[in-house]
Amino acid sequence: MDELLMNIFGIVISLVYVFIILGIGELLRKKFNRPQEFTRKFVHVTAGNWVFFCLWPFTNPWYAIVPPIIFIFLNILSYYKETFKAIEVEKSQKAERGLGTVYFPITLTVLVGVFWGLLGVEYLPLAAAAIMWMTWGDGLATPIGQAFGKHKIKILELEKTVEGSIGLFVAGAISSFIAMYIFTSYYSVHVSFISQVVVCILGALIGAIVELFSIKGTDNLTVPLIPALILLPLWKMLVS
Repeated sequence: MDELLMNIFGIVISLVYVFIILGIGELLRKKFNRPQEFTRKFVHVTAGNWVFFCLWPFTNPWYAIVPPIIFIFLNILSYYKETFKAIEVEKSQKAERGLGTVYFPITLTVLVGVFWGLLGVEYLPLAAAAIMWMTWGDGLATPIGQAFGKHKIKILELEKTVEGSIGLFVAGAISSFIAMYIFTSYYSVHVSFISQVVVCILGALIGAIVELFSIKGTDNLTVPLIPALILLPLWKMLVS
């Protein structure tokens, strides 16, 4: 299969993958009476795993950002029209939660477009790790905080929990290392095992800190992008 067809195939399976996830989310909401908060987190975590299941066919980063760009516009539509109820919050919470569902595909677009498209494929493992800080780290922070949170952290008007922040750090560190290890191996990016561990731990730690200050869904921007930008000079040294 030539490169053009491979990239088109990547776009198709990406769209199919996400629509299947949305369909499962709707099924969970309608047939199994799962609350929208549950289905939102389900879609959040599974959609972020797009990098594992759907990125491999792409040989060109500019084709790879087509699916997230499409979902930027679809999620904007859904925010106002509630097209995909499985990813939306209750109407009473919209002002508080903001455009988090829109920021998610924006972050995917920026990370893949900038780190792979502009900087080169050797930076893609860092982008994949950053996506995991958002996907698994931030995705599990809230449910862990709600289930086990006993120690409150109040910053400005925000109330977080120590347990939620620890959950973000641990889940983010583990998932980002898995992603980084897979992507460095698949794309033959030579960074030592211990260096990957250090980068993933630092990124998860920075993500857990910036999440404390993130409001109205902006954690889908801050948790992945700020650590990735801070660690970019270090990664450049490691791949040089």
